[in-house]
Amino acid sequence: MPHPQNQHQRLKAGQHQLQRQKSMVVSSAFVTRQAHHRAENAGTPAKDAPPTRLVVRVTMVVVVLLVCVTTLFILEKRRTQGEMGAILSAFFSDKVLHDGQSRGGGREIQIVLLREPQNLRERGPLQRSPFFDRQSSFSQSSPATRASFYLNNVFSTEIQVNLHFPGGIQSFFISRREIEENNGNNFETRFPKNFGYFVVSHVGLNLSKTEAILYVEHFCGGLCGGGSYFLLWKLNGVWRVMDEHVTWVS
Repeated sequence: MPHPQNQHQRLKAGQHQLQRQKSMVVSSAFVTRQAHHRAENAGTPAKDAPPTRLVVRVTMVVVVLLVCVTTLFILEKRRTQGEMGAILSAFFSDKVLHDGQSRGGGREIQIVLLREPQNLRERGPLQRSPFFDRQSSFSQSSPATRASFYLNNVFSTEIQVNLHFPGGIQSFFISRREIEENNGNNFETRFPKNFGYFVVSHVGLNLSKTEAILYVEHFCGGLCGGGSYFLLWKLNGVWRVMDEHVTWVS
């Protein structure tokens, strides 16, 4: 007859073995579930992962558009630059010098312009941007002229032209900083015969260079000033102002 103590030890050993087997079964089941879970998630992208391909595509489209706009801007600037001096000279002779000399009895006039062009994208509310401002669109102008005008003013580049006026009339290009120095006192000292100062945009031309759109702002001291879009036509080789759309007057 087996000894009771030995029987108890065999029973206890059997219980330990059974417990180890249960633990191994549980561990095996857990590992199996984890592997199955990983296999399911392997083919499914995480919901919070960024749409990398979409971001790359959008970035590429933006870069291509910027390159295209910049290229068109450079080409259009070269195409229209040669006529800008003649257009500005004709404009000031027709709209400014004629009126100024009529009011001033033929006195000498100093035409002062800013080198920095009028940035039409920063003129104020959205409706005053040339892309949304109906005043910038003349019914008798061609789509090519309007497109050229918008394109030439996408980026801000300095005005670099030579103006030609009758004797006794001088023109100067200065920076905005020069006007703001000493609260304008230095401006009056340098240009005692000034007619205020002007800020102009770059011009837009049609394909045959016989039609132009121009934006001009005139500041004549204090709260005096105004801004307008102008339509010019080249008639018999001479630029003439044909129409005007006033945007503001003070």
